Amino acid sequence: MSTDHGLRLCEHQVGGHMTKESKPDTLVDDAGRFYKPYQGDARSAREVAFYQLDLMGLRAFVPRMFGTAEVAGRQYCVMEDVCHGYLQPCVLDVKMGFVTQYAWATDAYREKAKDQATTQSSMGFRISGLQVYSQQEGEMKKMGRSWGKTLTQDTLHQAFTLFADNGALTPGQVWAPTSPAIVRLQQLLAWLEQQTSFCFFQGTATSLDTANLQVHFIDFAHTFPTPRTPDLNVLTALQSLLALLAKLSDQR
Repeated sequence: MSTDHGLRLCEHQVGGHMTKESKPDTLVDDAGRFYKPYQGDARSAREVAFYQLDLMGLRAFVPRMFGTAEVAGRQYCVMEDVCHGYLQPCVLDVKMGFVTQYAWATDAYREKAKDQATTQSSMGFRISGLQVYSQQEGEMKKMGRSWGKTLTQDTLHQAFTLFADNGALTPGQVWAPTSPAIVRLQQLLAWLEQQTSFCFFQGTATSLDTANLQVHFIDFAHTFPTPRTPDLNVLTALQSLLALLAKLSDQR
């Protein structure tokens, strides 16, 4: 795959590492592609394989996968940059599921799990990061994973209020029952209610652009096939998220 399209550091990533050991970790290019480092173990191979499946109803929520490429001696998964074309992309990453670790995970993976230390186990989701452009202040506000870890059941709503209250719209408008955001989340919920093929550990719901909000479902390195079993872990987590957003829809 050609990679000569103005490769540069991905500035709009909020939930992961933009740099690692002072070197770019995730990249984007002018062709609208996002470069995610290819992990040497089974994770990236599993994610690439998932993207290549016939995902049917989920396809509308999943970025396109272009394959893999080598850049400066390093392998990357190359997929659609869903923020491409946005001058000031507003992004909210929500890690879904009451449980993000699984019985057959490695000890190293289980040690990194943050379920009990965050709102993951109590609410079913936690904030991985967000950035929002304030039209009133004329600047981008960015909150990372460390900030997300400080949120509790009582303060978790602040992330969704901050993301939605950008000076152009109110949280009540962004999270209204008939808003693009809620309609898309309800569509994702409907798909989860009928699918019995996968369980999604560490899946992320990403919201983009408060004015015409999109919802994407990403991060499939820990997605596994299941024998005709619904993924109640993520399904009930999304129901919990929608319940929280329903309360915010009353804000003006």
